[in-house]
Amino acid sequence: MAALANLFLLALAVLPLFGQTLESPSTTLVFHSASRSLRPIIGMTGSSYLGQALYSDLDFASVSPDQKTVIIETAGHIKLIRNTQDSEEIESAVTAIDHILWSTDSSTAILFSSANRQLQWIINGKAGPATRLPDNARLLAAQPDGQMALVAADGRVYRITPDASSVQIAALGDPTAAAISGDTVYIADATTRQIFELRHNTQLPFLGPADDIQDPVALLLSADGGTLYVAMKSVRTLSAYNTSDKALATRLTLDWTPSSFAALSKETFLLNPDARVGEPFSILSTRGGLAESFIPTGAAK
Repeated sequence: MAALANLFLLALAVLPLFGQTLESPSTTLVFHSASRSLRPIIGMTGSSYLGQALYSDLDFASVSPDQKTVIIETAGHIKLIRNTQDSEEIESAVTAIDHILWSTDSSTAILFSSANRQLQWIINGKAGPATRLPDNARLLAAQPDGQMALVAADGRVYRITPDASSVQIAALGDPTAAAISGDTVYIADATTRQIFELRHNTQLPFLGPADDIQDPVALLLSADGGTLYVAMKSVRTLSAYNTSDKALATRLTLDWTPSSFAALSKETFLLNPDARVGEPFSILSTRGGLAESFIPTGAAK
């Protein structure tokens, strides 16, 4: 593809969300669902924009945390792209993907298809067996090493591993999000406006309406597990709580509705990966506090 020939030049101007190295400049790529394209982020923080599409006509795409691997779906085919150039089809991969979660080392991807009710691990580019899920299933979170995923269906929360084993760990009104740190799981329940802590098979209330929890849609834990970030949909608010004492550390009012924490770097996250036509991407930085910036996406073509 001709656009790939210009990738190195584009990378020199890419938003510096990742540290530069002597070996090669870093490139931050993102899937823009409204234009069905994989595009680079160009420019400096606060004045960046999406560059020319590197891949177009995509039904879905997801970029690994190290930005070296992309899984795309197009015309019913699932492909793995390494370093934006080497492409290979993933045999026996599930289709109609609408969510992918990655391990922090980028070696493992967990594919989720709500339409086909399937969950599947892709480890080092190879597809494992697909796990059949209940109706109305939702992929909530994955362990940092990618060896366990949490799935919710009709209020029940299940722990699923790559060998397709499934264990129910909780029953809530409407589990909407989760985050995992070691043997501790935090799960948000929109019905009761609470966040529960699960540890050693014990479920305890962690945060609730008294802590201004309203309609939690996404959870994120800091790398050290010391801070829990809670994104709330209708009030467009992001709050950070200390996990040690549940105290509110800081709160940020957002200009756009959050839906998830999609990692762009270690401390930078895309809050609205499904931005509509003409809607900018909302970018959260947790470095030295909370700050929101925007990336214009332009009109979908």
